Amino acid sequence: MNKKNQTVGLMSLYTVENNGLRVLSSILRENGYRVIEIYLKDWKNNCLELPNEYEINSVIKILKQYDADLLGVSVRTSGFMNIASNITNQIKEELNLPVIWGGMHPTSMPEECIKVVDFICIGEAEEAFIEFVNKFFQNERLDNILNIWRNKDKIISRNPLRPVVADLNSIPFRDFMSQDKYFIDKKSVAKGDPCLNDRIYLINASRGCLYQCSFCMISLLKDIYKNYGSYLYRCRSVDNIIQELLEAKKFFPKLKRIRFDDELFIADKNWLRNFSKEYKKHIALPFDILTHPSVINKESLLLLKKAGLDTVLVGVQNTERINKVLYSRHQNNDQVIAAANVLRSLGLKSCYQVILDDPVSTSNDKNELFKLICSLPRPYELYLFSLTIYPNTPLAKKLISDGYIKYSEQLEVIKKIFYQYRVDLNFKRSKEDIFWTSLLVLASKRFIPIEFLKAVSKSQYLKKNPYIIKCFAQFVNLLKMIFIVSSGLLKGEINLKIIKRWLNFKSLITQ
Repeated sequence: MNKKNQTVGLMSLYTVENNGLRVLSSILRENGYRVIEIYLKDWKNNCLELPNEYEINSVIKILKQYDADLLGVSVRTSGFMNIASNITNQIKEELNLPVIWGGMHPTSMPEECIKVVDFICIGEAEEAFIEFVNKFFQNERLDNILNIWRNKDKIISRNPLRPVVADLNSIPFRDFMSQDKYFIDKKSVAKGDPCLNDRIYLINASRGCLYQCSFCMISLLKDIYKNYGSYLYRCRSVDNIIQELLEAKKFFPKLKRIRFDDELFIADKNWLRNFSKEYKKHIALPFDILTHPSVINKESLLLLKKAGLDTVLVGVQNTERINKVLYSRHQNNDQVIAAANVLRSLGLKSCYQVILDDPVSTSNDKNELFKLICSLPRPYELYLFSLTIYPNTPLAKKLISDGYIKYSEQLEVIKKIFYQYRVDLNFKRSKEDIFWTSLLVLASKRFIPIEFLKAVSKSQYLKKNPYIIKCFAQFVNLLKMIFIVSSGLLKGEINLKIIKRWLNFKSLITQ
């Protein structure tokens, strides 16, 4: 049979970028298969709507139209488990189509997932999935493929992992140009890639992380790979990255910015020197990175700034006590402040990420976090996240062990991402948390004097009546968001897709 007649459907839930799915589609197409990519709904700030009947029927109609032989579903988070299960069951009922799940949820909770589908892929999928697809179409055995679990007539084959992909340069670039792509949302079914008008291009220069923060899925990957050669921190070559970005500049005519979406941007100075030289020569677009306070140094950032770096996102997360006892992060407050001063001295835009709503912070911890944020040199952006507990991570296991949640509750707890991922002030919190969260929102507004905020933090009246300061924080935050959106529009970095993601007046993002 001609491979062009062998059709694989790949579906992403709530994520149109979905790097993993796009890489797999590239691998399949390089191997001669026909691939249908379906992007079902996009992410919206604190307002993820369940797929409706029209949307699910549209997925089934497309798969039927192309006579798909196999469907792969990317389940990136456990919050999508019920949604993926419902869609899978309907597809199997209508089309009798074999279904395989991949992504972080099957990796973190394989036993739960394999009960629902025919196959799951755990861990890194690049090598496993193409082996699986080849054997599937060649009618070979499917119960002995590394990384792949099989459920046939309720008899489950659980296969071990293979080593990680050592050479990231061997992985093909994501496919944005093929035509068999669909974006389904509400009453709309749009053919074509939903990302082609993007102004910001997301790219990873590495895989893995040098750290093992308890809340991060990387820590779970390191744990499951410990008996299979370990989950390594690996970097792509500079030439490989530049080649991808040169292609992106061709495919994305409105491109204004590059965003390196690594857990930790590469710290090797020789690599940085080469990258800075080649990036400035060939790409010359502003870019931003994510990093850890302990690796920030003036020399490396100066190299990157000369190449085009203008924004640095720094994971502060919380005070040093909470970071140590809850998140397995061992930076101290002095390191955070020193890193912030380096960023300020270089004139780089600073964005600090903070995690709120944990179950262990005391009144003193919240006060200490406020004082830490107040000590950071302005101006800066403050990204406030509501704690997300991903199943079976070290954080989830600790909270289960300490009695804060039960193992059986993990799939319910994770659903909070549907309505409170980025912090908003309308979310139901205690008076104490409303008070301190409002102060943090105000702390990032440079036109409000820090000394005024410190005085407010001591007000017993406002602690008992925090709705006054909450309303004030919401008002100034709205002004800030109007400024950010206006600035983004002027720079050409914001398009309609971005506006739709963040425009939620019932849950206005804090910045």
